Amino acid sequence: MAQIFTETFETTPGYDNVWSDVTSGEGNSIDPDYDTSNLSSPIGWGSECLKIDVDVVSNNAAVRHDLDEDPEDDLYIRAYFQVDEGTLSALATYSGYILTIIHVLTTGGSSRFTIGIVYDGANYVLRNTYTDDGGGNSDDSAGAITFDTPYYIEAMYNYAGGGGNSSYEWKLNGVTQGSDSGLTLLTGSRRIQLGGCNVPGTSICIDNVSVDDEDWLGPVVGRQKVDGYSVLVNGGLHT
Repeated sequence: MAQIFTETFETTPGYDNVWSDVTSGEGNSIDPDYDTSNLSSPIGWGSECLKIDVDVVSNNAAVRHDLDEDPEDDLYIRAYFQVDEGTLSALATYSGYILTIIHVLTTGGSSRFTIGIVYDGANYVLRNTYTDDGGGNSDDSAGAITFDTPYYIEAMYNYAGGGGNSSYEWKLNGVTQGSDSGLTLLTGSRRIQLGGCNVPGTSICIDNVSVDDEDWLGPVVGRQKVDGYSVLVNGGLHT
């Protein structure tokens, strides 16, 4: 097997057949048909993307998809994202709060890893929090995140059974930001969540989400229509 899931927010069978909204109150909006012409430079994006807005403190908003297969032993995921200036200002006001981009979980809902934007007191960085069944770990991106700039992130979580044989790695725009091995995981990954923040005034656009079970996907280098689906052509091993 290779690619097991792709989402461009422009294809059939449609958002409602693939995703479920995850919200904890009023004041949020989830738009799976946001017009990307409103973005400053949607390089590699199609005409529509997912946009999540949070307007009320402590009210979270995200979307979730359960993969059809059994928990994946090897999971590679890639997603593009972009935020505006107001979002970064809001995160500075709530320093230490994370605006989640990708959250991958087990079938039972236990976290495997989360990648999101956080203000660390000096810069806006990506923070990766990943799970060893003996505890949690985190590391930050080497460079700062700026507004109105498209990025893509990738992550790999390899479940190799018990005994400390599992591993993890994540990348920003194709450059490794952190990795770890010897993780004592108890199960693979099955659930994908996009978005998640309880800071008012935050907004994030996400597109070109792909999941593979063999190798890194790399950047999007093109698109093609296949049976009514918008299919991504990726720059990695699997296109």
